[in-house]
Amino acid sequence: MSSVSFDTGCVVTATPHSVMVMTEMYCLSAGTTIKDFKLAKPVTVDSVQGTLSFYGLNWPWYKRGNTAICGTIGAGDNVLLAFDIQGKGNQPQIIPVYATFSDGIELSTLRFNLHPDLTLPTDFRVALAFMVK
Repeated sequence: MSSVSFDTGCVVTATPHSVMVMTEMYCLSAGTTIKDFKLAKPVTVDSVQGTLSFYGLNWPWYKRGNTAICGTIGAGDNVLLAFDIQGKGNQPQIIPVYATFSDGIELSTLRFNLHPDLTLPTDFRVALAFMVK
């Protein structure tokens, strides 16, 4: 069983000018999860922008607030974004993302490689737009 459950409403959509990613994941236990979203046709992206959002759902139950999630989001094996987000009590953490890739990066598979270091449910959301060259 995977330690991270991806919501069935997750979507990766390609348009002529962008690849949009909207995902919500729930961490159920400690462990690594890798999930690939394959594109029908490879594209070259030159930037990414959006947000990462993390909420430690176990905080109200145990009043500990010691949840975290870390991992990478990439073009197959090439890492585009790396993150390590720590829970902050019962407050959601929202991290803006903006990066450019001067030479462009070919994107045929968007890979999530997550290393949750937690043991109770938490909620992690990703909303990103990769701009196509």
